[in-house]
Amino acid sequence: MTYAGQGCFAQQAVVAAVRVRRVPAGMSDESASGFVLAYGTAYHALLDNGQLESGQSLVVLGASGGLGLCAIQIAKTLGAAVIAVASTPEKRAKCLANGADYVIDGSREPLTARIRELTNGRGAQVIFDIVGGEMTEPALRAIAPHGRFLIVGYASNQIPSIKANLVLLKQAQVIGVSYRLFAERTPELALDNLNTLCEMWREGKLHPQVTTRYEFAQVVQALRHVADRKAIGKVALFI
Repeated sequence: MTYAGQGCFAQQAVVAAVRVRRVPAGMSDESASGFVLAYGTAYHALLDNGQLESGQSLVVLGASGGLGLCAIQIAKTLGAAVIAVASTPEKRAKCLANGADYVIDGSREPLTARIRELTNGRGAQVIFDIVGGEMTEPALRAIAPHGRFLIVGYASNQIPSIKANLVLLKQAQVIGVSYRLFAERTPELALDNLNTLCEMWREGKLHPQVTTRYEFAQVVQALRHVADRKAIGKVALFI
């Protein structure tokens, strides 16, 4: 299994050996198909960048998607309290089933106030933002002093503008997270992380969530399913 970057919708691909790992015994092909990128991104974000620790609070925006569920699972193995933000009852139920301690209806509830309420006014030490757009600022307003705000993606297709005064007043860090660049620049470290993740999977701490499957000829429909933010967990293609 690997994350090869662009051009993965092919029967064969050439990838540097240091970026390839044997699939652990017992892991299904569909679980392995998204394991490297999804869990690798979440682990790199939360551990290498977010420095998440036991007893701290984590907010996951867009929590029901492939990256979000991975972040929830990893955070719970660390002993963190997880607040999952998702837009539908089905998505919030999936977050709870994967270990989230609290859920917030991102389409209706006041995000800043709810995060502060659920953290007893302290704010969240780490915020994992996959969504961007209108959710970024209210989430940042609820960060704890010296917290880490992780920019992981823009599922909303809107790149937010971050107000510097909010960062200054909380003495917070805003950190960009790219697994692609991490794997390209430091492949040995990325492989070390992947080996750790495989061990966590063997110990039963991680549970890949492939909930939607498409035949390879349906690749356009699969991509549209993800782009329309209908996906819960990972979407897999089969040849």
